[in-house]
Amino acid sequence: LSANGVTGGALAVVCGGSTIFATGLGDASKGGAAVDVHTRFQLASLTKTLTATLAGRLADAGVLDVNDPVSKWISYVNTSSPYSTGFSS
Repeated sequence: LSANGVTGGALAVVCGGSTIFATGLGDASKGGAAVDVHTRFQLASLTKTLTATLAGRLADAGVLDVNDPVSKWISYVNTSSPYSTGFSS
């Protein structure tokens, strides 16, 4: 962790819906409390990758078209420019 400038992290191994191993490593922040299995972390930009992966899989399955406007599937999305474009734009 320290070689990459990361103060701490958590690891969990889940098999068949059951956690079989979980541990925390390092500190939650520089000089902060130690990370344990209950430490919460922010996802930061990870949701962008998850959303793109899900959209790609749904497109592959024929559920949506990547050229659909996002508002077709998420009614509360901002539809003003530039947000009125499709998933692939």
